[in-house]
Amino acid sequence: MNAALVLPLLALLAPPTADGGAQDGGAPDGRVAVSFRNLTDAPLPLDLDMSCGLEDVFETALYRGAKRADLPRSCGIGRGCGRRTVRVTLAPRGVARVHVPVSATAAVVDETCTPTGRKPIGAGTYDLVVSLPLEDRVADSSEVQTRTAKGRLTVVGLARLPGP
Repeated sequence: MNAALVLPLLALLAPPTADGGAQDGGAPDGRVAVSFRNLTDAPLPLDLDMSCGLEDVFETALYRGAKRADLPRSCGIGRGCGRRTVRVTLAPRGVARVHVPVSATAAVVDETCTPTGRKPIGAGTYDLVVSLPLEDRVADSSEVQTRTAKGRLTVVGLARLPGP
């Protein structure tokens, strides 16, 4: 049995809420705080993969049950980026926070899975999964597993104001 080699680090999400509609017609969204806490009494160096930028590195996914609400099941949307690693050292028992955007929208794709836009998702409570720029190596293996932080996201409806 291969046990995962895990960093002495805790990642937590702040309770997020996102708007289910924007008054200006823009993307309904919110922000979630991801907190990293060093669980040791020594400085903790972290090598973070920051290749694609904040929104891609801290990718968010919304689920209702087992079904992904923000991306059609049959499509995987992504892009390749070069590799850029940033070293960050957390102080003993220290905390670092990153504010990650969360969109209460779903991708709209055509028959070839090419993104054509976004549409608001319904109001309600969703499971939120945020990918972290941290990987845990599996013992006795070259495999790595990307860490995630999980929480709940409440999407609230926002009445649109009548236009002029």
